[in-house]
Amino acid sequence: MSNYEDRYNLIYSICMASVGIKDGLRKEFLKSGYDITIDNFAILSRLWKQDNLSQQQLCELTCKNKSNLTRILDTMEKKDMIIRKPNLTDRRSFSIALTNYSHSLKDSLTLIAQEYSNKIFDTITETDIENLNHIFSKLNTVT
Repeated sequence: MSNYEDRYNLIYSICMASVGIKDGLRKEFLKSGYDITIDNFAILSRLWKQDNLSQQQLCELTCKNKSNLTRILDTMEKKDMIIRKPNLTDRRSFSIALTNYSHSLKDSLTLIAQEYSNKIFDTITETDIENLNHIFSKLNTVT
């Protein structure tokens, strides 16, 4: 692959695959009655592992910038998925915590995501997955 157009087409294919996978998981959540975006799920997943994270920690863990994360958290707060608690040691920041509702979603949403992941990865071989991991780890050192 030596020319710009071929490389651009590959980048476009990667982006489209990402969008398609995110959209597919969103549809699976909706089909099961959950109004959850992939970004909501990413945040919930991090908080299920460790509750009461700062917004900065969530930015780093979800690869979101602060303004996008703030917007997502605002929506999640309106849907009773998270609450913001004042940080006792730093009044300028908040701790993001799960609600009882979010705790109740863990098993169902995780199962949906696992089944969707199996469906996606059943279409490619273990060698393909290893190669993708290798390639993306290289690309992540560049960006």
